[in-house]
Amino acid sequence: MGAQRLALRFTLEAIGADYTENMGKDNTHLICKGATGPKFLKAVEWGLHVVTEDWLYHIVRFGHETDCERSYSLVETEDAGNSQETTVLSSQDY
Repeated sequence: MGAQRLALRFTLEAIGADYTENMGKDNTHLICKGATGPKFLKAVEWGLHVVTEDWLYHIVRFGHETDCERSYSLVETEDAGNSQETTVLSSQDY
């Protein structure tokens, strides 16, 4: 495990969150660097919050606020009637 991932793990555990190496449907968030890869695609399919690590640092500094994931999301979801439209944001969008 690299130093950056280890720091994320310790930070998550320090705030009382669970860290999992393998993503499953019980996960609520995926923290990732960019909008690419199989974990990212599966997280979008499952409707998880896909956020940058800056989201975690926001939580540490300010606590969890309603919809704070939106500011750090790599996925934009809009309600269109009864269906949802998902847009993947590129690194240039955030």
